[in-house]
Amino acid sequence: MTENTPNESHRISRRDFVKGAAIGAVGLLAGCGPAQQETSTSASTDMPARTTAPTATPTLLLASEYWPTGGWRTSTPEEQGMDSEQLTRMIQYIQDQDINLHSLLIVRNGCVVADAYIHPFSQNSKHVLHSATKSIVSALVGIAIDKGYVESVNQPVLGFFPERTVATLDSRKRAMTLEHLLTMATGWEWQDSYENKWLSTTQMQLSPDWIQHMLDLPMVEQPGTQFEYCNGASFLLSAIIQEATGMSTLAFAEKYLFGPLGISDETWLSNPQGVPIGYGRIWMNPRDMAKIGYLYLNKGLWAGQQLISSAWIEASTRQHFSFPDGEGYGYQWWVEGSGIYKAMGFAGQRIIVLPEQDMVVVFTAGLHPGDEAVLDSLLNYFIVPAVVLSAPRPENPEEVALLEARIQALANPEAEPVPPLPEMAQSVSEKRYILEDDTLGWRSFSLAFQEREALMSLFFGEDSLKLPVGLDSVYRVTHVDQPLFLILLNVASRAADIDRIIRETGLDWSGSIALKGSWPNDNTFVVNQQIVGEHDILRLSLTFDENGVDVLEQTLVLGTSQRTHGSLQD
Repeated sequence: MTENTPNESHRISRRDFVKGAAIGAVGLLAGCGPAQQETSTSASTDMPARTTAPTATPTLLLASEYWPTGGWRTSTPEEQGMDSEQLTRMIQYIQDQDINLHSLLIVRNGCVVADAYIHPFSQNSKHVLHSATKSIVSALVGIAIDKGYVESVNQPVLGFFPERTVATLDSRKRAMTLEHLLTMATGWEWQDSYENKWLSTTQMQLSPDWIQHMLDLPMVEQPGTQFEYCNGASFLLSAIIQEATGMSTLAFAEKYLFGPLGISDETWLSNPQGVPIGYGRIWMNPRDMAKIGYLYLNKGLWAGQQLISSAWIEASTRQHFSFPDGEGYGYQWWVEGSGIYKAMGFAGQRIIVLPEQDMVVVFTAGLHPGDEAVLDSLLNYFIVPAVVLSAPRPENPEEVALLEARIQALANPEAEPVPPLPEMAQSVSEKRYILEDDTLGWRSFSLAFQEREALMSLFFGEDSLKLPVGLDSVYRVTHVDQPLFLILLNVASRAADIDRIIRETGLDWSGSIALKGSWPNDNTFVVNQQIVGEHDILRLSLTFDENGVDVLEQTLVLGTSQRTHGSLQD
C-alpha cells in the first residue's frame, strides 16, 4: 500500500484515539546482584530540556546467546550507558505530579535497567492491554502468512468467509483486503471514539454474530483511501486467523508466539461466538509485554529462530498512513516519524520500541484520555535523554541506590494517620443494607470499622466477599476466586455468561482487588476500588442517614456513574 495522507476533517489521529479509544519495586540490580538501598533524599523534579540520545549499538553489552525467554537479565543504568540520576528525577516527577501509573519498565541492550510497580500493582500483576492487543494480533497475522496459512495481505476479506451471505455487497466491499483491515482503511461506515462511547463497537457487541455484523456493514468509501479507527477490523483479523488456521487465535498465539517467547501467564477473553477479541481484552504482565517489543526490536528473531519474518516487521512498523503531526499508522502499530513505534492501549497501556536506542519501554496506567500525553513527556524528557552513551558509563552506586529507594517508596507507601471516625461510622458498623437492584453486581453490603481499616462485606445471593478497606490511605489487597472476580471485573454478571466464559476459555478467572476509604464528611464514606490489572478506579460514595444509604458509583477514568439506594435490613 502506498503512503496516504487522510483528510484532516475525517481521520482519527493518534491524539483523537488517545481521547477515544503500590509499586512493588523489583527494579535496579547492580549487575545481577541486589542493589544497595539507602535513605531517600530530595531530587529536583523540574522538567529537563529535551535532548537527542546517541544511537546505541544493538545488544552491545550482552552475550549473543542471551535471550529473555526464561526471564530478563537486570543491570544498573550505567552499565547500559544510561544515567541513573535522570531516571531518579523521573520517578520523583511521577510521584510529585501524582501521575496514575501502574508500572514502568525500561529495557536497554536486552537488560532491564528500571522496573517499577505502584502499589497495589506488582511484578506478577497481569494488566489489561486494551488496544495494545491489536499489535499482537498483527504479529499473528504475519506469522500466519509466513507459515502459509494466509497467502498475502492482498487476499480479499470475503474470501475467508465463503459460506456466508453478505449484505450490502458491492465492488468496494469485494475489493477490501487483509491489508485494509491492518491499516484501518476498510471503507466501512464506522464510528469509534471516546466521545461517542465507541458507538460502532457497542453495536457489534450487541449483535448475535459479530463476524456477520462486520461483513454486513455498509460501505461509505473505497477501501484504502481513508484511515478510520475501527475496533471491528481488529476483531475480524482475529476471526480470520481462526478461519485460516483451523485453530483458535489464542491456541495459535500460544504455539507460535507466546510459547517461544516464554509467555505463559496471559489471559485473552473471547466473544460469545468463541473468537478471541482482537481489539483488546488481553491481560499480560509488563515483563511479558516487553518481550513483544524486544521481538520486534530484533526484527522477529528470537533465540536463533525467526518467529516473524523481518519483512513483516518492517512492513508493520512503517507509516502506511501519515498524519500532519508527523505520526502515522502501520499494521496495527502507531509509528512516529522518528522511527519509534508503539502498541497503544486506552488509559496509558504502551509497548514502545526505540530502535536507535536499542530500547523497549512499557507503561501500564490508569490515565484519563486527556492525560495520556504525559507518557510522551516521560519518554522524551526523561527516558531518552537518560541514554548518554552507547557503551558503559562509570558506575554511580549512590545514585543507583537513590533510584532504588524512590522505586521502593512507590512500591510500599507509608501509612498516614487515620483521622477520628465520625459518629456515623459506629452507627452503621456491622449493619446490613439491602440495595434496590443489582446494578452494582451485588445486592447487599455491610461495613465494620476498626482502628486502621474497615471490613466491607458484599453479598451475591448465596455467596459473599469480605474485603478489608484501608483507612490510612494505603490499599488493602484481597485475592478473589472465580466466579465472583468475573462480576467485579464487570466481564459478566449473569450466571449463564459466567459459566460460558469459564468453560470456553478454560482459564482461571481469579484475581485481586484493592480497597481504601475515607470519610470526607460526617455522613459519607468513600471507597476507592482498584481491580489489580484494570485501568480504572471504581469509587463508591455511601451517604448514610437513619433510614438507609444512597450509593453513587463512579468510574474515575471513563467518567460513568450510576446511583442506587439501600435500606437498612430489619
